[in-house]
Amino acid sequence: MGYEGIYLAISLFSMAVLTYIMLNPNIKEGLLTKIGLVVMIVGNLGTVLQIWSGTDHFDALINSGLVLRVGLLIAALGILVREVEKMHAQHQQMKKLGVNDDRRNRDDHK
Repeated sequence: MGYEGIYLAISLFSMAVLTYIMLNPNIKEGLLTKIGLVVMIVGNLGTVLQIWSGTDHFDALINSGLVLRVGLLIAALGILVREVEKMHAQHQQMKKLGVNDDRRNRDDHK
């Protein structure tokens, strides 16, 4: 098995794992992360189709890799946005409960 077979196997496995994550109702990803997963699946699909077709156009394989990386970036941004929203919600909840920021209290005593 040459490098084409390895790329093919890894791309197919990646597509299966990403599809499972996207379709599993117990895994709650946000919209942005879901879009990133779909883009990654498309990037892997492009790699698989190019290897199966036997094309020797290296540019096409590079473009599939680029699509995969864009999907990864979108998914990562989705995770970051979700965490920032979660931190903001926690901060708002703490303000409602009257919990002060420790740093502010320490600065007041100086």
